[in-house]
Amino acid sequence: MIVPNLFHYGPPMILTNSKAYASISISFLNTEKQKMTELLDHQIYEETEVSAMHDAAVSHLADIAVESSMPQEQAARDIEIDGKKCQTTLPEGCNPFINTPGAEDLSLAVLAPSRLDQIPVGKYSVIGNGYNSETQQNGQIERIIEIYASEVGLAIDPNSFVNTREWIIRPENSELFSALGYEFGDEQVVNGYLMPTGVPLPETIVASAGKHGLEIQLFAEDGLISPKNYLKAFSDRKYPVSAGTEGFYRHDISDTHLEVMILGGDDLKDLLSATTTQALQGDDESIGKAAGAIDRYTEALSDIYDELGYCHEDAVLEGEKVGIARVDTERIITVLQEKAKKFGILPKPELDARPENQIRTVAG
Repeated sequence: MIVPNLFHYGPPMILTNSKAYASISISFLNTEKQKMTELLDHQIYEETEVSAMHDAAVSHLADIAVESSMPQEQAARDIEIDGKKCQTTLPEGCNPFINTPGAEDLSLAVLAPSRLDQIPVGKYSVIGNGYNSETQQNGQIERIIEIYASEVGLAIDPNSFVNTREWIIRPENSELFSALGYEFGDEQVVNGYLMPTGVPLPETIVASAGKHGLEIQLFAEDGLISPKNYLKAFSDRKYPVSAGTEGFYRHDISDTHLEVMILGGDDLKDLLSATTTQALQGDDESIGKAAGAIDRYTEALSDIYDELGYCHEDAVLEGEKVGIARVDTERIITVLQEKAKKFGILPKPELDARPENQIRTVAG
């Protein structure tokens, strides 16, 4: 039996966000102040009357704040997830879950990030049958989906996803990824990685990456992007991001490929565009191999200072598979390292003086 008070959440309004509310409050009061100054200047009202109107405006704003912060009952409705009936407080017409083959219960139901941008800001409940990890028993469980306004755009609490613990960012990349819409709260580090408290929604990551010179091509309904589409995006000087399932979305916007594409800038986009345009002339088999090589190439480059000791050489080898010369890869590594420092991404102190950490150029 579902307990009714599970659905007592605040309304999905931007005013429930304190920063957004403060912005609206300041704008409102500034507008009222300007109007009242004009009334005084034109001697339409006495100063005492204008003062009374100002007090009324402030009182009205306070009433709005109280009303918007009061919990309002959201009626539960039926929703079908993986062929099973659940109940939710999500708005009518919103179903962010995809059909997940093999999903036995609600705890395994996968979100489609591309559908999250359709959900208003708010905290929503989804209740259905599943496995409760706390009681270690099957029964009725609750999934919470929380969308909120961040400093950059819209974000989702990573606890809304199935594999929460897989959302990790290297600590040295916090400045760059904060600029892209991630939030880190108290910057909790687990096993050497930051656990974000907020993950940018697809439209937010597109907008924030664009401000840093990278155009993202979203594949809204795709899980694994086809090799041809993958290469075509790079050929068009864009970075392909799958927004069809949370797993592929996490992979594409984490601090591997995305970091490299942001830091590599026009130099890397030009190189990959020329390379992938040529690769697209091949047959399906060669296109598949080229897509794999490009994926591994950008991943290897994400070890910016070759701190593992082998990634830069891996990048050279993967690049050569698609016609990228060693000298070009070494040039890109230099670009990455110079740009990385602007975002506070620095080599670990003990690595600075290591000869093997320096870029080796081709003789002659």
